[in-house]
Amino acid sequence: MLHNRERLLNVMEENNVDYLISSSPENFMYLAEFYSINHWQIKGTNAFVIYPKDKNKEPIMVIPQSDLDNLAVQGSWIEKFESFGTCIIEEIGNPNLTEADKRYKHLRSIANGHPNAFEALLSALSRIGFASNEKIAFDERSVAFTFIRELEEKLGTKIIPGTALFQKIRLVKTLEEVRRLERAVSITQESVCATLDRTEMGMTEKQMLCIYNEEIAKRCALPAMNCLGLGGRSAYANVQVTSDTVIKRDQLIRFDIGCIYEFYHADTALNAVFGKLSDRHYEYFDAIKEAIDKAIKIMKPGLIASEVYHIAMNDVKKTIPQISRPHVGHGIGIEVYDPPMITAASDFKIEAGMVFCIEIPYYEYEFGGLQVEEVVHITENGAEVLSRRPVEIIHR
Repeated sequence: MLHNRERLLNVMEENNVDYLISSSPENFMYLAEFYSINHWQIKGTNAFVIYPKDKNKEPIMVIPQSDLDNLAVQGSWIEKFESFGTCIIEEIGNPNLTEADKRYKHLRSIANGHPNAFEALLSALSRIGFASNEKIAFDERSVAFTFIRELEEKLGTKIIPGTALFQKIRLVKTLEEVRRLERAVSITQESVCATLDRTEMGMTEKQMLCIYNEEIAKRCALPAMNCLGLGGRSAYANVQVTSDTVIKRDQLIRFDIGCIYEFYHADTALNAVFGKLSDRHYEYFDAIKEAIDKAIKIMKPGLIASEVYHIAMNDVKKTIPQISRPHVGHGIGIEVYDPPMITAASDFKIEAGMVFCIEIPYYEYEFGGLQVEEVVHITENGAEVLSRRPVEIIHR
């Protein structure tokens, strides 16, 4: 199961919440483990999971009726649902239905097809046994402000924001989440190396990115975080491949790149060169690598996160005094920037089960961009590095 049920119920208890309702595609997937294509791909489409604190009540989904075909194939651990809208598939006495066809036909037979998501949500709340004296936390990221206000009016209750609660729940990853994250970063690293093996002098950034996208697809993932820069453009923090810059020998290449594997993200960085770089490039890279290594070595449950920031930045500044960074890491999961951030002021305690990208990039005009970014999983004994590879400038 993706979600951490014990942590979820504890957060609900701490905040005196009786029902937690997801609205964003990420939080819906996290709870339901069901991909609603309409929710993810069509802006403004709603889908919800109502999650009760009462263990005697079962969660319920609210989904577009046009997702019933996918539900028939994918399934979800949540069995109850309310639907809205229409879904058309013709029946003319077809005698050779597959098992998926039969499930789809059954789902259509029990679906109610409310006129809209709001009415379906009201029906689901009634069905789950909501009472006006109970408290709802609503993930507010993907619905209009007026939607929540109208819901409050209909229910006769006060609804509190729920996005921050979801973020707190998702801080600590389950073993299944860690598995997906580890595979995502492995796919990314394999694909970068394969891309460099296929790269030839005279190719453009665009051609390199096309190769990378092919390599990601071969490994059953989706490209993401496509920051790839050559030479001076490697110093652009969020460089996008929009130019026809041509690769040359002795030219710095920076990948800040990743993929999405089973809805979970990789975000890692690699530097490469065909030939060699200046002495200052290698000196700065080694300083960044050493600072990252020292920061990771101190990470353990109970440590205040700001200590990681200060260890990393104080060390790298010995060699690169001009370097400036707002953070040296962020959480990663079903979103590429999952909370929390590791900044100079971060006062949260690191917990076992958290997964972070620990990173220090250095950007300078003409010189280019150097970056080390490691994906680490916090265990009871410290930090386990998931991005298992030699941390070095790749030479081809």
